Amino acid sequence: MPKLSSPRSGFTWGSRQPKAATGLQPSGSAAVPRSFGASGAASARSVYDAARSKGTLFASRDEATTSFGRSLGSRYGSTFSSEPSTRPNWIPNSSLIGGRSVNIVYNPALGGYGYLDPILGTWLLYDAMRDAAMMDRLMAGNGYYWGPPPVYAAYDPGFITVAAVLLVVVMLIAFRAGRRHGGWGP
Repeated sequence: MPKLSSPRSGFTWGSRQPKAATGLQPSGSAAVPRSFGASGAASARSVYDAARSKGTLFASRDEATTSFGRSLGSRYGSTFSSEPSTRPNWIPNSSLIGGRSVNIVYNPALGGYGYLDPILGTWLLYDAMRDAAMMDRLMAGNGYYWGPPPVYAAYDPGFITVAAVLLVVVMLIAFRAGRRHGGWGP
């Protein structure tokens, strides 16, 4: 992975206090919301750095899910000798299966949590490792991150000042040129 420099700080228009740079979300990261503000930019960087140090940083989602399934998949099973007194947090009340929402309930005959498959018409055990939304949630909770490093975009206050001055100069030149050729002004 390439080495990154720390994000630059910028200013908001009309403010004299520095503001942390805003970032753009790396596509697909399980650990960070897709869009975040100034405080989220630092959060994205800290999540990325933590994943890199823990060995849970991956180039693609496929690599991340494969690693997660091997190392932690057995923790998130759906079979139990008897119904748990509290529902495990990795088993949702419902999920989308084959494009349809199904209820996930404890089925004593299956010995675990399952659902009636809307296509097959049979009871199947729920598998958190095959539920993309749950898999993302579990990976995020365990510090997994995939995709490129966070990208930070910040404008130096000097840029805005220079752009404003150039705009005024261009407008003045255009106005004077127009007056000389009789096109504008009295």
